[in-house]
Formats: sequence, structure tokens, C-alpha cells
Amino acid sequence: MLGFVVEHDAATDRVVVFLPGAPGAGAGSVVVVPVARVQWLEAPLGAARRAMKQRGLGLLELASMTGRAPVGGAPASEVERR
Repeated sequence: MLGFVVEHDAATDRVVVFLPGAPGAGAGSVVVVPVARVQWLEAPLGAARRAMKQRGLGLLELASMTGRAPVGGAPASEVERR
């Protein structure tokens, strides 16, 4: 599930993630999860937004761009469901 990290609480090691809807990313859900449940992607924000507008087309390519981006500075992240 593609999401965007919007806040990080270092004291509890949790992040707030916005999970946009598709194809319109203006609405969605907000969740609070442990940072360990977030897989960081080194993907440009524009590419992530394009994948959402195209109903997920191109998301597999974005998912291959894994890496550890700075918390709060990550342009896009994929939140794993566990």
C-alpha cells in the first residue's frame, strides 16, 4: 500500500502515514504505525503520484526503489500490512 509519511514521533518511534485514494489522491486515510512497519522507497514524489492517478500502474517499479530515506523527508513510502 503506497503511503506518504507526514510526521514522525522519535520518542515512540511511530510515524503518521497518509494513505491516498486512487485515482484521486486528494482523499484517503491517515494511520499511525510503528516505523518498523514502513518500507522506505527512494522514489520521486511525482512518480508516486502518477502511479496513483494511473490506478497503480508503475507501482511495481517504484516498489523496487527500496532504501532508507530520512524520516519525514521520504517522498514516498510503502506501508506493509501485517
